[in-house]
Amino acid sequence: MKTKSITLLSSTILFCLAFFIFKSSLGYDFVWDDREIIVNNEHIRSFSFNSMLWAFTNTLGGHYQPLTWLSFIMNYHVWGLESYGYRLTNILLHSINAVLLMLVIYSALRLFNKLSSNNLNLIISSLVGASIFSLHPLRVESVVWVTERRDVFSALFLLISFLAYLHFRFHKEVLASSNIFKKKLYIISFCSFFLSLLCKAWAITFPVVLVLVDIAILNSTKPTVAFMMNSIKTKIPFIIISFLFALIGVFAANTSGAMVSWEKLTLVDRILQASYGFNMYLLNTLYPSNLSPLYLLGKTNFYDIKFYAHFFVFIFVFVTAFLIRKKYHWPLYFLLIYLVIIFPVLGFSQSGPQIMADRYAYIALMPFYFVLSYMTLKGLRISFKQEKNKKIMLLFSMLLVYVIILCALVNSTKRQILIWENEETLWSHAINVDKSNYRALSNRADYRMKKKWYNKAIEDYSSVLQLDENNAYALNGRASARIYLGDLNGAIEDLNSALLKAPNNIEVLLNRGVANNNLGNVDMAKNDFQAIIKDYPEHEKANYYLGISYFSLNEFNMAIKLLTKVNLANPGHIDSIYYRGLSHLNIGNQPQAKKDFEYVLLKLHNDAILYKNAEQQLKLLNVP
Repeated sequence: MKTKSITLLSSTILFCLAFFIFKSSLGYDFVWDDREIIVNNEHIRSFSFNSMLWAFTNTLGGHYQPLTWLSFIMNYHVWGLESYGYRLTNILLHSINAVLLMLVIYSALRLFNKLSSNNLNLIISSLVGASIFSLHPLRVESVVWVTERRDVFSALFLLISFLAYLHFRFHKEVLASSNIFKKKLYIISFCSFFLSLLCKAWAITFPVVLVLVDIAILNSTKPTVAFMMNSIKTKIPFIIISFLFALIGVFAANTSGAMVSWEKLTLVDRILQASYGFNMYLLNTLYPSNLSPLYLLGKTNFYDIKFYAHFFVFIFVFVTAFLIRKKYHWPLYFLLIYLVIIFPVLGFSQSGPQIMADRYAYIALMPFYFVLSYMTLKGLRISFKQEKNKKIMLLFSMLLVYVIILCALVNSTKRQILIWENEETLWSHAINVDKSNYRALSNRADYRMKKKWYNKAIEDYSSVLQLDENNAYALNGRASARIYLGDLNGAIEDLNSALLKAPNNIEVLLNRGVANNNLGNVDMAKNDFQAIIKDYPEHEKANYYLGISYFSLNEFNMAIKLLTKVNLANPGHIDSIYYRGLSHLNIGNQPQAKKDFEYVLLKLHNDAILYKNAEQQLKLLNVP
């Protein structure tokens, strides 16, 4: 069989294998940030010019990702809010990435070892590395979580860019050319890199990686200044665009409010966090145990002995790799390339509540799978030099080890996929991994509130408060659950405590007003709603509930004024129309009351409680 046929067969097997393992997630719910990014995002629901403009000008979620937004717009156009189609896209992109990585590893191995392209060992070795990458449980977060489309989408273009660069930089005909900037492969590489940054700007250090690759392949032992300058010269367009996207990335993170200040996280803290993350991503690759959707930064004490231990291990590994570079130069280049790729997410520009994240390993650990393929190639070459019996034994041993590792990873990956089924399974897993993860407890409580599992939500909010008694969000959440269960006095107690910790918090004031209104303390409720409207005159809920308060006090004209204001701002707010109708009825304006009740019937299904109430009011009206 020819090499091209074997490569095509290997690519097909790899694609199908990756797709088959991840397809079990196709029916899962939207989870976590998917609500903000997709479910509640009106901007992705049309192919209009305004939507396209929004995609290229917003930083929602702390990321600049216009091409990712366009892909969500296309998904919505085909699938609406059916999560199946969104996950299908992610899985297809990941399966393609597996094949692209195999081709990248194949090309890099051939160049690194100066081998002929017609080499079966190269294909086998590349397949080993790419298959373990694609089926590793660290891939689950980027593939199964719809929001992280940006990971697999940006990786697609980055792999194309790197593949094109390898052929451009090390192809004899291209090297002989005097004008490198006009070469098609260079243009393809640059354009693909640019598209990758438009999906997610996490590959901003890619130009440095390319320089290191030049050194590793062309001048691995003693790179001269002239060689370095020539290599950097070819990366100038890449460097410029990387710098621009780095600025955009910092701006996006700052506008999202997720950036952690240098007062909260000192330089020493960030250095210790970086060395910890550097080591842990490697350890989780070698032994993927207790993976979590959220490794909470929280109030981490970086002066704990384990962080110092990771720092010294980090230093020791690099010093060792440097000392042995003359005999074995590849460990140093692997470590440097890995460090350069993962550097932007190691915590020096800390954004978000996580100390590390599985999704950060999607691109950053690709050099590891090259090393794995490199070692496989070495093992195959040694095996084929042996006598027949020993060769068979060595090859069988390598195959057995590969199958055992792959089966173990697939089993772990399938279990990791299961945790993303919904937010109950997701956050329950995170809590099992770390009992002190108050963010996971809070997130699970929020999900249980949506499901109306109020007693379970109270349990989670109470657990959060045991870990952080000053958590106003948990106090407000527990109060909301208590309101639904009718424990109004308990709710007000929680809300008063929350306001001591977060004065003038709108959500807390709103809930306390609702609780007081339900208890009959209408004047106290009015004060809370008016306090909100004083600072936020157009606040819909505050205006609505204040209107209800006036209705309860028989001040029907004020109620009508506020409820009309709510309806003008949001014609879909049917409750305001119903209570406005009751208010009109109480002041004797029966024709207007009839219009309001008829509007309610027009907009609601006949099985809705409000529909039945409006229908009953119309029956009682004796208006022609």
